[in-house]
Amino acid sequence: MHPNLVSFEELPPWARDNPLITSGYRRPGDPMYSETQDTAAIPPGLRRRTSGVADKPVSAPVFCHDTAAKCWQSVWSYWHNETVNIHTHLWGSVLAFVLLSAHVLDMLGLLPWGHVLHSATVDDLPLGPRLAKLARVIPLHHSAPPDWQDIVGFGIFLASAAVCLGCSATYHTMSCHSRETARSYNRLDYLGIVVLICGSGIPMLRYLFMCHPRLYTGYLVLSLTLGAAALAVVLQTKSQTSVYRPIRTAIFVALGLSGVFPMLHAVSLYETHLVFESLGMRQVAVSGALYIFGAVLYATRTPERFAPGKFNYIGSSHQIFHCFVLAGAWYHYRAVCRAYHFWHTVETIGGHVGERAICFMLNHHF
Repeated sequence: MHPNLVSFEELPPWARDNPLITSGYRRPGDPMYSETQDTAAIPPGLRRRTSGVADKPVSAPVFCHDTAAKCWQSVWSYWHNETVNIHTHLWGSVLAFVLLSAHVLDMLGLLPWGHVLHSATVDDLPLGPRLAKLARVIPLHHSAPPDWQDIVGFGIFLASAAVCLGCSATYHTMSCHSRETARSYNRLDYLGIVVLICGSGIPMLRYLFMCHPRLYTGYLVLSLTLGAAALAVVLQTKSQTSVYRPIRTAIFVALGLSGVFPMLHAVSLYETHLVFESLGMRQVAVSGALYIFGAVLYATRTPERFAPGKFNYIGSSHQIFHCFVLAGAWYHYRAVCRAYHFWHTVETIGGHVGERAICFMLNHHF
């Protein structure tokens, strides 16, 4: 084990979360402090003998992650049990920012090539038999370009993904600094999760209820209200302890599942095939399943519960959960792209009155 790392037993009480991960922890910056008292005995892993004096603890020569620079140095300098957690979401955040920049630059006409999102042909999208038949008799090669609402929707989703993943990577980097720093960045991590859940729903709600603006507004307000309520609960100090891990997970899962109701409502308004194939709900369902499955593994501490100490550095439940979050966000991005393709394709088919005409067809199941 690297000399800058310690075992679970050597951690101060405030830094202990999962006893099934037995080693590979970065030595915290304030190991003398516990939750209930200002000073405590220095853990065994931090003790050093002074020449001629038996068992006299001297902490000065011991490396601790007591500055932000040392915490960030640990991201690149040596492998520990947070390395996978940090890098998965750090590079995921970078990818989300790159996609966000590509959308904005394309809107401004600054990309030297067209964004792949805006150059799909009609053959790339299942329109359903009636709309496909209509498309065949109308010269159509590309879908309509995005308007400002499309860019805002994509921008909010991709920005929320970048914020969530960036906050997560930052928290896992700084969690070994000190008790107060860990708590502060833990709140930032929870904030990012709520931002992603709410931000993901904004573009999909718009495309689901393009023909029903009042429903879109109502579900949007409901989503933001539930997000604020969830945030108020998980940001409480007691909610940050490991005891509340299942409760936190349940709150986030429930917030995510609140998006099922708009989906069911859309199915009642349109054809099931349209909602799941053309409006991207199949990809949304896959995304939700990935999020939930990863959250269940995280809450139940699987697989390390079956082999304590075997997944200290790679393969732990938290690391697997991070990978599932990335996959879920990617599938949601594909869903938004698919819904965008549908509406801008039918808009091109129908010309200036396309959206209203298509809405009439969809609502009456033509």
